[in-house]
Amino acid sequence: MKNFFKLLLIAAVLLALSGCTKKMTEQANLKIYCTNSEGTKLVEENYKASSANPEDMIREMLDKLKADPSPMEHRSAIPKDVHIAGYLLEGKQLILTFDDAYQKMNNVTEVLMRAAIVKTLVQIEGVDDVVFKIGDQELMDDTGNPIGPMNADTFIDTKGKGINSYQYASLTLYFANEDGTRLVKEMRNVHYSTNTTLEKVVLEQLIAGPVNTKLQPVLPANTKVSNVLADKESCTINFDESFNKILLDREILPEVTIYAMVNSIIDSCKITRVQMQIGGNAEVQYRDKISFKVPFERSKDIIMQVEGTKQESTVPDSQTDTDMTGTENDSSVHEPTMGIDPNLKQETDTTKESDK
Repeated sequence: MKNFFKLLLIAAVLLALSGCTKKMTEQANLKIYCTNSEGTKLVEENYKASSANPEDMIREMLDKLKADPSPMEHRSAIPKDVHIAGYLLEGKQLILTFDDAYQKMNNVTEVLMRAAIVKTLVQIEGVDDVVFKIGDQELMDDTGNPIGPMNADTFIDTKGKGINSYQYASLTLYFANEDGTRLVKEMRNVHYSTNTTLEKVVLEQLIAGPVNTKLQPVLPANTKVSNVLADKESCTINFDESFNKILLDREILPEVTIYAMVNSIIDSCKITRVQMQIGGNAEVQYRDKISFKVPFERSKDIIMQVEGTKQESTVPDSQTDTDMTGTENDSSVHEPTMGIDPNLKQETDTTKESDK
């Protein structure tokens, strides 16, 4: 019996060690993001961390980001005159504080550097997102609003095509309310590659689903968009032929799905109407109810209005055949949307308190 319990103990220890080994292996196989020699797009280099401790890895990877990459054709994404004054890991959120030189960077350099830092650091187990501060002030966007926490999804790449540079956009997206009969607005700040169009980015964000847990997605996660063409004030979306067959695992009105796309694209892009096709054909009906023959224009009636605020203009919408009004609250969720001093230090809780 003693031997039996010994065997059980040994098995448990081996299992635990196996898990730790796997965890350390995953932590060791990382990417360090830097730029090409022209500083116009991100590239990545393989990297093996010497420690699996999050605190040690943060310092180690920040040092690596600042250092000159080994291939001569690559360079650090962090300008030599930009410094990190300190950092603080609070829960799973990493706060990086920079000096005033941060504000002197041009837009392309700043965004590529921010993308390189965030995409590198969120690989560390224990770091879910990163916040940037300049002195004791949180980094602001062009409209004067805080950028907020950032993760790898904040920076949208066109896979397989590289990143020439990033553009910034504040998107107005629409998702379904709790019973799937109305649209609710959700704001989202993103940086996207110049290799793609803003209209396609909007669709990708809709397919990804809402951040607000009280809202429902309007498109299945496996939705396939064949192509998106924008021409002056109109946009044509061509879906894969499976679009009319795949359904959400919840009850969402067909017009809610359609106008989530239409309103999101029109509100976020310089577009006034949206034409939809399935397999290149507009002579179809979505879910046997909504014809694609005529381009869609924005529908205001399907949007839930903020209680106590001025309603939108009551000019009739030709595309909406139902009377959709509401007084429930809109939900605006803002989701986003560097060098290192030799004496880089981890901020203490005392420092944090003095920042308040």
